[in-house]
Amino acid sequence: MIKTDVLIIGAGISGLAAAHYLTQKGVKVIVLEKEPNAGGMCRTLHKDGFLFDLGGHRFLTKHVEILQLVKKIMGEDLVKRPRKSMVYWKERYFGYPLNMHDLNFNLRLTDKIGIFKSLMYEMTSRLVGREKDINLEQYLISKFGFYLYQSFFKQYNEKLWGISPSMMSSDWAVERIPNLDYKQIILNVFFKRLTSSKSLYDDFYYPQQGGIGQIAEEFKNIAEKKGAEFIFDTNILAIHHDKLKVLKIDCLQGNNKIIFCPKYIISTIPINKLIKVLNPPLGIDSLKVDEVLKYRSVKILNLMLRREKVTDYTWIYIPSKEIIFFRLQEPKNWHPNNTPTGYASISLEISCSKGDEIWSAEDSVILKSSLKGLKKIGLNISEKEIIDCFSSSIENAYPIYSLNYKQILSEAGDVLQRIENLSSTGRQGQFKYANMDEAIKMGIESAKSISEYV
Repeated sequence: MIKTDVLIIGAGISGLAAAHYLTQKGVKVIVLEKEPNAGGMCRTLHKDGFLFDLGGHRFLTKHVEILQLVKKIMGEDLVKRPRKSMVYWKERYFGYPLNMHDLNFNLRLTDKIGIFKSLMYEMTSRLVGREKDINLEQYLISKFGFYLYQSFFKQYNEKLWGISPSMMSSDWAVERIPNLDYKQIILNVFFKRLTSSKSLYDDFYYPQQGGIGQIAEEFKNIAEKKGAEFIFDTNILAIHHDKLKVLKIDCLQGNNKIIFCPKYIISTIPINKLIKVLNPPLGIDSLKVDEVLKYRSVKILNLMLRREKVTDYTWIYIPSKEIIFFRLQEPKNWHPNNTPTGYASISLEISCSKGDEIWSAEDSVILKSSLKGLKKIGLNISEKEIIDCFSSSIENAYPIYSLNYKQILSEAGDVLQRIENLSSTGRQGQFKYANMDEAIKMGIESAKSISEYV
């Protein structure tokens, strides 16, 4: 039996931030991770000089203390980079978030009229009063009008989430989609009164070396130097408790069973999985939690190419269901050091569910469909240009905000709070579509809250 002050389950960015904070205070910490390396979703994959982030991650924050912390641990290696994101929609490229200049000059007249009519209808509905938006579909229509919803937002969200927006809470859009002002849209699109302003979306911080995963690596390295122990390739079998405190944790590393006896546990694994390993069960139906608190998976096809560049963009969003991937990113445009000189690379993100046809498909099958999709958006890549390709996957990529997720999440949270020396945090542990900076903040806040136990 191994004793420690704090056992952190999961070496993603939240767990690493918690370990960093605690070890700075002299707390003895052990971090368990099921994968062979740290970083979680904020990892960077290295292959033959090419760097591929596990999904697109930029460091961007409104939290001054988090920015100062990351700048401190990264030093001069953290630099500002320009963001240029696009949407391929109606066979044309538009700036994203939706750019009024693009809408004005690139939309066809029929589209402009459709947008105008639906926005006027929504404005009138607001004046006479309307019911509160309950689901994602209602929210998007009320904010952008039925025309934009039907032609863009509906198909993109169905493609990403795998379900109708009418079956989802509007919380996701409130948190993630920039709001547009009706009056400004109409003035911009129809009367060419264009405005431009610097926004939070124009640039971001990114490491010069090592990809976005270097931030996670630095958190890990500092925590390790301060005494944190990292144990990889380890799965949680059971968390034993007496309904008030965790007593011990059974783990499996290869064929070896390991038992830990910590004073406190910080869990960053998906909350539904945490509920499942509690022994005895804690008065909530784990099957019900599993059914409601679901995550969308993502498969990523990474291509290494014999060409200088594919696009000028960091990201391209593709709402069309005829194209297999929902987003394309070009690592070189995040930072030139992500790709060897004279070469290019792209990552194609494909939404799926664990175990479905896409998740289980061979890379060759995904590649064939992806090349067709690239051609449809005007990016012709021949097989001769492909040096190599490989796929990576994220099982719990996006929490799906179903209509009743808040109720079940609240019930699960209430149950977990009964155990005084256990906390669930991070993007997975809080079932929250959190950015990288928020995940770091959540890890640190959990670490700060346990001082009385250690």
